[in-house]
Amino acid sequence: MPTLNEEELEILRNAAAPIAPRRRSYFLEEVDSRLAGRTAGPGLVARVCAEVQPRFLNAPPAIDEPPRRPSKPQPPRGPWRRRA
Repeated sequence: MPTLNEEELEILRNAAAPIAPRRRSYFLEEVDSRLAGRTAGPGLVARVCAEVQPRFLNAPPAIDEPPRRPSKPQPPRGPWRRRA
């Protein structure tokens, strides 16, 4: 990885923060490979992070079962109706 100054490291840390800790090292390796041999600056680091980051973000898990519905419809509750 090229030597990064404090501003560039802060950009990298902020981009890595929402990534799951177990995947963060892979994100950093990918950013490193894209920055290799290039003169890094804040703009380049931010652009590379923005390009790479979506591949490492986790989407919420899909739920296999349909949403639950009440077993029978309940009438709306008003102030005149007692609670069951």
